[in-house]
Amino acid sequence: MLSINLLEKEVTGDGLATVVSNFFTYLFNSTNPLNQEIERASEDISSRLTEYMRKTLSARYTADESVVGEDVTKVYLNVLNGEASIVAFETLHLLGSKKSETKGYMAVKLDMSKAYDQVEWAFLKAVMAKMNFPDQWINLVLDCISTSNLSFSLNGMVVYSVSPSRGLRQGCPLSPYLFLQCAEAFSSLITKAERNGRVLGTRCCRGSPLTSHLLFADDSMLFCKASMISCNKIQEILMVYEGGSGQ
Repeated sequence: MLSINLLEKEVTGDGLATVVSNFFTYLFNSTNPLNQEIERASEDISSRLTEYMRKTLSARYTADESVVGEDVTKVYLNVLNGEASIVAFETLHLLGSKKSETKGYMAVKLDMSKAYDQVEWAFLKAVMAKMNFPDQWINLVLDCISTSNLSFSLNGMVVYSVSPSRGLRQGCPLSPYLFLQCAEAFSSLITKAERNGRVLGTRCCRGSPLTSHLLFADDSMLFCKASMISCNKIQEILMVYEGGSGQ
């Protein structure tokens, strides 16, 4: 790379290294969200783990777990590639058939920018605590994600190194699961708004449960009544989630 155009200005030479360092410094440095912001974004998460699950997670690792891990991975991929996408397609198809109704519905697709890179570790820790993960497990996870150093090369030369203070590494097998735990906070905020009648989902057919949101890792789809109340509430939820999670 010899040059780039940045804000209608050509950057060359040593300026390229400066652009790289400034970009990744901002990307991987924590915004240090306030405890109140983290609590507000995660307050509606309920416990997910039983005492048996906590005991299992706290047990020593055995060779048998690697075999179980393959089966779990297959189930996880089948869900992502099958049922969830079918529900999304059918819901979108249904919205298209509601044009003749007086009450409008809408679908909102969210694609979070640099979603993995901007996950705040303090927020992830709070979410895992809310879900009732044992402290030993939480500390082990944080040790795994907080001890990395990143180096960036430009034209074959290392021009910058950084010790991240936030973010999940792309390609790490653990990252998708941790990201989905953070997304649970987003889901709980929408569910609360749905319970309070501020966001009304749509039904795929008569008698089916309401669908207000579907999450696909860092992609999300929201379904609700097309009204100012719903729009304002969704905007509020996004701001609350951004403030606590960093995304």
